[in-house]
Amino acid sequence: GMSDLNIMRCSHTTYWVPNNVSEILWPADITTLGVGALANWGLSGPFNVPDSVTRIQTMALVDNTALTSVSASNAVDVGASVFERCTSLSLVSLPSLTAFSDNQTFRGCPDLTLELGPTPPSADFGAFTYYYNTLTLRIPAFAQSAYEEWARKAIYENNDCNATVKYD
Repeated sequence: GMSDLNIMRCSHTTYWVPNNVSEILWPADITTLGVGALANWGLSGPFNVPDSVTRIQTMALVDNTALTSVSASNAVDVGASVFERCTSLSLVSLPSLTAFSDNQTFRGCPDLTLELGPTPPSADFGAFTYYYNTLTLRIPAFAQSAYEEWARKAIYENNDCNATVKYD
């Protein structure tokens, strides 16, 4: 019935897809993981977002408690609570990211390694609100001073965040 279905919103079409899938057949033209697209899907292990996806919207991957890593090589924008309560997540790779566009992106996540590109993404909306663990930034070495300034604003000045930042 409808209770075991989730909606995946793509650029112009809404797709109905079942829970606990072993393989997702992505539309060739998908550019957005829509709001709640893969929420609580029982995804496990590493997960690769299709290369055509540039935006990951609110709660797109929330509550996938067995997900261990996410790679989204061309995502430029990540919304609110995308990885919230992904309690087994250890690595998030977002090398093209330009913006965390909303808040609580990593709420309830464990210690994380976050791979980012050479330019720190904008993070004006509290992406790290309610993140209380160790965040290891895996970035190009030459970018560390820029990221130290970014971390001061995005993480250490956020009163609802108590993360420790390390560099890998």
